[in-house]
Amino acid sequence: MKLMKKTLKLSKNQKKILAFILITGLIIGYILYKKMSPAMLDDITNIKSNLENNPLNFIGLHIITLALILASSFFFIGPILFLLYFIWEVACISFSLFIFSSAFQFQGFLYGLLYNILTKLLFIICLIFLFQKITTIIKSILHKEPLDINNLKKEYRHILMAIITIILYDILLYFLGNTILLKLCFL
Repeated sequence: MKLMKKTLKLSKNQKKILAFILITGLIIGYILYKKMSPAMLDDITNIKSNLENNPLNFIGLHIITLALILASSFFFIGPILFLLYFIWEVACISFSLFIFSSAFQFQGFLYGLLYNILTKLLFIICLIFLFQKITTIIKSILHKEPLDINNLKKEYRHILMAIITIILYDILLYFLGNTILLKLCFL
């Protein structure tokens, strides 16, 4: 926990980048919401039956996303892909909040908030952690001040721990996510 707290401290430039990501993602999410088809709103109003019949399954998506972002980080375009992916995640979160609010008013907003906390919060925290670890490795390579082998092993161990955490959480969501979300449908 101490490691996560230390890693998630943001510098002034990182705060500016985060503000850009949040604002851009919110705008994109709102645009997507305004352009959605009315059939999507009907689908959201039937969320209870959708949850009863289809388990949450983010495992494949997250493995592919992590593989692409981590592989591209070795070509120095990883940070750009991370930023684009963060904008996409914020857009998805804001879109879901808009659509749940539209379908169920304030209760829908609360449900959308809880849904996103349950399904995305840990994934996004781990992605931020990965981004900072990979950025540290890239900076050491660019500045030609390589990390000593012990620090490099430590950085890669942290990256591996974050990936394992994401996969284990996705497996947990697959088996328990629908049950939890169905219990929240009272909102």
